[in-house]
Parts: sequence; C-alpha cells; structure tokens
Amino acid sequence: MSAFANHLRVRPDLKWQRTESGTDDIWIVRDPFANEYFYLRPQERRLLMLADGTRSLSEITQTCKTLFAPEYVSPESVVDFFAEALRSGLLITSSPTGDAGECSALVEHDGAGDQAAMSPNLSRPWWHQPLAIRIPGVSVDRQIERMMPLARRILSLAVRMIAVVFTLIMAGMAVVYFDQIAIHLDAVTREPVANWGILFLVVILVLKVCHEIAHAVTCKWFGAECRQIGVMLLFGMPVLYCDVSDAWLLKQRWKRIMVSSAGMMAELFIAAVAMLLWLLLADSLLRDLCVTVMLVGSVSTVVFNGNPLLRYDGYYILSDWVGVPNLARQASVSMQTWVRQWIWNDVVSEARIESANRFRCSISPIRLRIYWIASLLYRGLVYATLGMWVYHKADPAGLGPLAAILLSSALIFGVTPWLKAVLTPPPSRRRNRSGRFRRPLVIGAIGALVIAILVWVPFPHRIKAPMTIRLADSQPIVATSAGRMVDGIPDGSFVKQGDRIATLANPDLMLSIAQEQTKLSALKTELTSLQSVRPATRQISDRIAVVTKSIDASEHQLRLLASEASQLEILAPASGVLFPATHRVQRVVSTRELRTWDHTPLTKHNRGAWIEAGTQLGTLGTPGQYDAIVLVRQQNLAYVREGQSVSLMLTHVSAGAIRGKVIEVASSATDGVPEELVSKRMVLPLRRGNGPGDANYQVRVRLHPSDRILALRSTGYAKIDVPWTSLWKRWTTPLRDAF
Repeated sequence: MSAFANHLRVRPDLKWQRTESGTDDIWIVRDPFANEYFYLRPQERRLLMLADGTRSLSEITQTCKTLFAPEYVSPESVVDFFAEALRSGLLITSSPTGDAGECSALVEHDGAGDQAAMSPNLSRPWWHQPLAIRIPGVSVDRQIERMMPLARRILSLAVRMIAVVFTLIMAGMAVVYFDQIAIHLDAVTREPVANWGILFLVVILVLKVCHEIAHAVTCKWFGAECRQIGVMLLFGMPVLYCDVSDAWLLKQRWKRIMVSSAGMMAELFIAAVAMLLWLLLADSLLRDLCVTVMLVGSVSTVVFNGNPLLRYDGYYILSDWVGVPNLARQASVSMQTWVRQWIWNDVVSEARIESANRFRCSISPIRLRIYWIASLLYRGLVYATLGMWVYHKADPAGLGPLAAILLSSALIFGVTPWLKAVLTPPPSRRRNRSGRFRRPLVIGAIGALVIAILVWVPFPHRIKAPMTIRLADSQPIVATSAGRMVDGIPDGSFVKQGDRIATLANPDLMLSIAQEQTKLSALKTELTSLQSVRPATRQISDRIAVVTKSIDASEHQLRLLASEASQLEILAPASGVLFPATHRVQRVVSTRELRTWDHTPLTKHNRGAWIEAGTQLGTLGTPGQYDAIVLVRQQNLAYVREGQSVSLMLTHVSAGAIRGKVIEVASSATDGVPEELVSKRMVLPLRRGNGPGDANYQVRVRLHPSDRILALRSTGYAKIDVPWTSLWKRWTTPLRDAF
C-alpha cells in the first residue's frame, strides 16, 4: 500500500474556490481539463492535500489521528476517499513506472456504497434523466457579456422591486378570479388539438427561451461565466437550456440561489403580465393566448421547475439552501451505505457512516435518507404516470404489449445499478465464505415474503372509467314529423300527461292533405254518378270497381297524412319536467335554404325554424333522479357487478360528494359512444380495426337522491368499488388479454 502512495499527489492545475454553504464553508474544485466541479468540506480538503507525493497511505492514516483529533477517522474511510479522488482525476502519479498495477488496485478498491468524500458535478448519462435529455450546446458567454450594459441599465433596483410587487399583486388577482380562469382554461382545452395544442407548444418554447436567458443574465450579473446554451428534450419537447455551473464559484450563497431562481422569476413575471392583459381583453384568440401563458408560466414552472424532488431549479435552490452540494448523490450514497450496513453487517460501511458524521455534514444522514425516499416516490409517480400514458396511447394501435415490455425493461435497467451497488458483498464477506450469505439470505427471505404479501394478498380495488350524466327513467321527446316551429313551451317547464309541448307547421303536408281530399271528393262524385246510371253495363260495373279501389287507397293515404299531421302537435307522454336537448351550433345557410334550429329546438328564437324529423326536442324526467352511464373497458368488466358502490368525480364538485350504485351491466359491447365523451377525448371513437381490448361496455349507475342539480350530459369519471384484488391479478389481466 505504501509503495503506490508515494506516487500519488494532487494535480497542480486544479482551481480552488472557497464559498458559503449552509453553516460551514465548502471548497469548490474545478478541473479545467474536463471542465468539471467537485465539492469538498474543509476537513476533506485538508485530507486531500496530504497527498503531496512524499507520504505513504499508512503515514497519511497516522497523520489523520493527530490532524483530526479527538475525532477518529477509520483507515477504510481514508482508502475510500483516495480511491474516489483517483477515479475522479484529482490525483496523478508522480512517477510513470513501477506501480501502475497497484494504482489500478486502488481505483478498483471496493466502492459499493461509498460515502463519497467529494461530490462531482459530473455529466449524467441521458437515461438517468429521461425527462430532460441535454444535447451539447454552444458557448454564448461573449454574447451575454455584450448584453450586460443594456441589462444593467434596464434592470435597475427600482425596476426589479416594481416587478416583484406587480407579480405579487397579479398573483392575488389570480386567486380572486380563479373560477373564471379555470372555466376559460377548460374552454380552451376543449378546442381541437390542432388549435390549442400548437398554441401550447409555442407558449412553452417562448417561455423557456426567456427562462434560460434569465439564468444566463443573472449568472453574468454576479460575475460568473455562462458556459453554454443548448437544446434539451423536456418531456420529449425541444427547449433551450443554459449551463451556469460556474455559479458555484460565487462566494455568497444568496447569489447562487438567485441564479437558480432567475428563470422561474422571469416566467412568473411574464405570467403576471398575461394576467393583466387577460383582465383587460375581451374574448378573443389573444385572450386565449394570455390564459395559456398564465398556466405555463405559473403552475407549470412552480410544479416542475420549483419542485426540489426533481433535478431542476428547485433542486439546486434546496441544495444550496441546506448547504449540501449535489444533494441527490449524497442522499443516494448515504442510503446505499446504510442499506449495505444493515444487510451485510459491514463494519466498513458502519465506519463510513461514523466518519461522515464526524466530518459534520450540514444535514443529518437521516434527513438525507428521507429526502432520497421522497424523491424516489415522486419520481416513481411521475414515471408511472408517463408510462401509463404511453401505454394507453400505444394500446389502441396494437402496440400495448411492446410498450409494456419496453417500460418494464427501462425500469429494470434503471434500478439495476443501485441494487448492484447495494448487494455486492464487502471484502470481508468475500473472504469468509462460511458466513457470506447467512444474513443476506435471512433478509432476502423476509423481503421476498413482504413482496409476496404485497403482490398476492388482495387489496381494495377501484376501477376508474369515464362517464356522462343522464336522467333516470327518462323519456325522449322526439319530433317524428318535420315542420316549422310554431310554438313550444320553454325548457325546464313542468308538464302533465297529454299537455302540449310543441306545435309544428308543415305547409307541404297540409297541401298534400288538401290535394288528397280534393282527389277523394272527385272520386266519390264519380262513383255516385256511375251508380246512378241504369241499366248498368259491364263497362260501368268495371269502372265502379276501379273507382271504389281508388277511393279506398285515397282514404288510406289520407289517414296516413292525417296521422302525420297529428304528430305536428307534440304531447307529453307522461308527467315530469322537460329538460333541454343537446345544443347544436347554428349552421350557416344561404337565403334560399330553410333556416334550421340551433342551440336547443324549443328556445324562443327558433320560432319559424325548420325542425327535421327525428329531432329530439328534449327529455322528460324527474328532477333529482339521475343515472351515470359509465364506459368500462373489456379487461375491467370482469370486476363489475350489480349493486357495487360508485363515487363520481365531476368538475367543481368535491370527490365522493355524489355516489350511487350499479344497477345494470351490459352483456355486449356498446355500438355507440356518447358524443360528449368523444369530443373531450375521454373515450376513443369507434372505428374499424379496433381490437377486442378496445371495446367499451355500458354500466348504468343509479345515483342516490340529492338536492344537487346536475347538468345533463356533463362528463367526469366514476370510481367503482369492485372486490378486493391482488396486484398480481391487476398486472397480469391486461397482459393476458393482450396476448
């Protein structure tokens, strides 16, 4: 060990900078060759500087006993520290001959679960950050430098204070007008994707450009260098990114936090300006643009960029605030070391934990592990949501099994390195084969039992499916004959059985009746004349037979026309309240065409409008009695039974406030999908090529009586309480159906 230690020393070309971090200071080490940064505590720097090429590793260990007294630093921790430093490129060999193999042995020293002494700001492989894949960019430091005189003149202290106050005022206005903003956003997102989708992408691209420019300008404002600007695939969409890693060289912590938060502050200010314009403008495309900017620049940037559980701006702000550079890696290493010590009963891992505590990290190991668990759960939720979205998009095209295999492979590929680092036996276990697997097998058996319980034991299960509201035991009021609307009762009126609901007029039908009556009168006159002729000849008898048949046919036709005319007066088949029909957008017609109805047929402005045969004028039912028509996918239908409890999720109604029970489950797939569900893209329209797994089955849910008034054909989601089901059955059922 001493042989190769004589040939290790700290690289003389490293750049050192002492900065504030938490309650203590840290040293920032920049590798000018690899353009990478490393963070060391003062004690770690003192330990690293002992490698001057004149001391052996055993001598360094002996020196540590007096250097850090009365604290104890284990020899294992010293070996780990220098192994990590050599791998990171902070150390070089002072002699090119003699001990290359021994140096390699130090690099290959057991590092599974290392409490890394230094925290490198290494470029992470793209698969470690699949939501934000960075493509190498170009240096823009000179261009930003040219912008700074203008930026310093515009962004004076008074201007910045006014911007902050203005943003806070507009945030308060957003809270006041929250309901109207939500309704406007809902209306915008209901537009075809070709309209609002492109608008949404343009808004994101522009805001992210402003976001990254704010980072670069703020970094340069405080004297740090903006290394490069490039393109990043954020959730699959290309946006700009700005590398301001040099901000770590700033001595004051508040300056580094300002650099990290500058992008979010810029987006919030732009959202505040959009809020002001939204209040001033009338309904227009520009107002739609403003509400989209408000959504992306406020909610989106706070939820994603400000979230410290993801490696975006909020993460770096938290890392600097608590004084732990590279917080995520430190938390992961702390968790790995603790798990290894628990699994393997590894004395080396225990010594690493104790040494890390004696170096007085500004945050306790327990808090680091709590952060790691919270980050893991949140990332898992995000990735699971995206994975389910990808699966549901691929499934209708028949690519569901392939998507499931790819997602499962990505999951295995992501967790394998961490598990490998944890499960690799320590050197003491490798040498002692008799006790090598005793404790891990016990822990593994306990873990397998827990996993088996979680996978095969039934848990409460709910099926979530899209639904639409209908009246219970309702009767549609349909115009069976075409005609012009003469009169009708307003929507929402109470009628009794036999009351008139609407009156139509059909001049063509009246003319046909008049013509048929004239024809019948002429035939009867001719028959009377023929019957009065005496004696009756054979020709007269034959003519009488023909006229008689014509009279019968004419009377039959007249009865049909009269029956059709009687249907122009539409009567109530039962007592109840008349609910409006489906709204229809007015069609543009020329002056030569008949004016057709729009909105609902019984509205007053439709007097004189043409009502087509088969038009539904409304629905007759009892207020407060509603059904929910739920569309359940085929793979979930086996869980649904009559009598099961259901809760509805509707806009502006608290979850669970509206409940009901299943009263009918369809035995065959539905041939039609409610238009309101298709228009909101809650259900795919029926089309050729859909497989059996794409079929939807109607489930009728009778809602419990309530004073709450529900809009007919309103949409939402229903959660059906089905029998408890194990996770294994839930996972394997769709795969079994797919294959």
